[in-house]
Amino acid sequence: MEKFLNIKINLSQFYVLPRAETKFWVKKVIKEIKQTTNNRRLTTNNKQQALQSPVLEKQLPPMAEKERQKPKVSGVGVGGLLVFDLFSGTGFIGIAILKDCPEFCRRVDFGDIDKKALQQIKINLKLNKISLKRVKIIQTDIFSGIKGKYDLILANPPYVAKERLGEVQLSVKKYEPKTAWYGKKGGLFYIEKFLSKAKNFLKENGIIYLEIDTQQKKYIENLLRRYEYPKFTFGKDQFGKYRWVKIIKTP
Repeated sequence: MEKFLNIKINLSQFYVLPRAETKFWVKKVIKEIKQTTNNRRLTTNNKQQALQSPVLEKQLPPMAEKERQKPKVSGVGVGGLLVFDLFSGTGFIGIAILKDCPEFCRRVDFGDIDKKALQQIKINLKLNKISLKRVKIIQTDIFSGIKGKYDLILANPPYVAKERLGEVQLSVKKYEPKTAWYGKKGGLFYIEKFLSKAKNFLKENGIIYLEIDTQQKKYIENLLRRYEYPKFTFGKDQFGKYRWVKIIKTP
């Protein structure tokens, strides 16, 4: 049994230990979700209060009545965020989002190609007392069979290059499935496949958080330009190394 953020993680079916570097950027995502949705909720409430002002009502344009009738929302879109945790593994990223941001998430979908990973996700959802009504568990080969679009996509694909296998910890090589961390084509195979498709499953102004190898920054920049993602920023982990990229889909 492992503890990750505010959740418990069982590794009995799919042994992939959560990394400290992943925990670091996931905490940033959780903080951003709370800040962004709180700010939007505050803006919405301020607009509704203004609409109820008898002084302003006489000055409001015809659209004001429609605005007055709109339901209050707790996150982005009616009812909150739709989140996709792709390359889910044990499900710890999506579960952390559900536990820390319950009022901001309408649903989190978990996607992985490995059947054992899907079994592990179900175990961990039950372990953390998360209702299956709040999730979907999907066997997918990088968006295959996926319908609809998401507000937020979180991806931690296999990205270790063949040239860096000697740097992988012995415990990882011994106990963790190679498919969970080894990436072909210099560690970029799954990342490129992901980026070639991801924008088709992301809402306008939606956000992607993608974990990468610390030596892949310049290659990822080229891929982002090739697949026409104009707005992105790279983030450093707690050790000062580039570990993830945040991508925003522009209208």
